[in-house]
Amino acid sequence: MDIEIAKSLHNKVMGVLLAREGIGEFNDADIASLKQTPLIDMLRANAVMTDYKEDLPGGGTRNYIVTTDEAIAELYCRLHDHSFQTTVDLEDACSALNDYREAPNGHGILVDGYGNWSFVELNHAGDGAAETLLESGSASGLLSKVNVLAKDLAPA
Repeated sequence: MDIEIAKSLHNKVMGVLLAREGIGEFNDADIASLKQTPLIDMLRANAVMTDYKEDLPGGGTRNYIVTTDEAIAELYCRLHDHSFQTTVDLEDACSALNDYREAPNGHGILVDGYGNWSFVELNHAGDGAAETLLESGSASGLLSKVNVLAKDLAPA
């Protein structure tokens, strides 16, 4: 992959990844461009930029930040499926509710064999549900409901 193509593509990928973490912003054109980009090209650009340095005219060097293949794959999934969720998203939701709703052993998520998702308060032993708080037919649907509940319970 040509270095100039790799730099341009990698800048878009890193810009979106950093913006998801609250650092900087991305624009709709970058998102549209990335949606048209194959995952392998995003991964190649990241690999090309690893350890790449540019000499600056006034002296010194410009270094580029890179990320993991996993982070790029996750971004690719999110770009192509708005309902994509990771276990970290769901773990964060459980932790957030622990701060707002008293539960001796916290909260958990159960998924049954039919694809139903339940957000539960764990029992005292921590190995089962004391109470089912929310239910949904998808991870993203459940996460949306948990976020609404967290907002409702958060102090004003």
